[in-house]
Amino acid sequence: MAQVSGNKTPNPKVTIITVCYNSGQTLERTIKSVLSQTYENIEYFVIDGLSSDNTPDILERYKDRIDLIISEKDSGPTEAQIKGLRHSNGELLMYLFADDWISPDYIEKAVGAYAACETDFIFGDIHFYKKGKLSYTVPGDPAYGERIKYTMPRVNYTSIVIKKDVYIQTTIDDSEFSVAPDYQFMLESYLKGVRGTYCPRLAVFNEVGGNAQQKYLQGACEVRKIALKWGGNPVLVNHHFLKRMIGHSVLWCCDLVGLKNLVSSLRR
Repeated sequence: MAQVSGNKTPNPKVTIITVCYNSGQTLERTIKSVLSQTYENIEYFVIDGLSSDNTPDILERYKDRIDLIISEKDSGPTEAQIKGLRHSNGELLMYLFADDWISPDYIEKAVGAYAACETDFIFGDIHFYKKGKLSYTVPGDPAYGERIKYTMPRVNYTSIVIKKDVYIQTTIDDSEFSVAPDYQFMLESYLKGVRGTYCPRLAVFNEVGGNAQQKYLQGACEVRKIALKWGGNPVLVNHHFLKRMIGHSVLWCCDLVGLKNLVSSLRR
């Protein structure tokens, strides 16, 4: 059980890991956002699944400023995350994917918030952009524990800065899910006593169209399966699953006819 002891290391090292595959259109923005951080005690890894686009060219340009680059074939994002985890030296860990980016003071704010709380991780909001404009925001849910046993709450996985020890004590190596392994990790760690604190000053930026968005139905089905696997009440699990399906269908229709304001309010 990974619980905070109360004594935290001043100025802890933070490992940021970006996993990517054929991400040449967005990867450079992600890399630049990490290299521009005001917090200095950072190590940065990029784990590439042997991309065939211009990703290798981008990595070559930045190789002197990235602490570790691994470019080899893998089975997907989960395996790539595990590779990065095994090489990390940080006390804290963040997975920043290749279609995400952060403001220069993100890690500084996250470390400050982590030091001030008595939990194992910090999380914030996600701002989704489409063609350079803010499309909608998914705010973090401070009361995520009320729903996590039945569905994936708004913990906003890509915004998390977390104790590395939490990852070591979970079974992410055994993940069988390609779209929602983050939910299995969050649920398992929650059931083991891991807790997080929402920080409204934190926000990750994302380009609309990522893997989980393109495979929404598969992700929702995986979340349902994971919740049942870990003992979730079937009635509540199925209720939340159907609610997500209906809500997503409404949002898709609204997007189709251009009702952007309604879409934004429903997503909240």
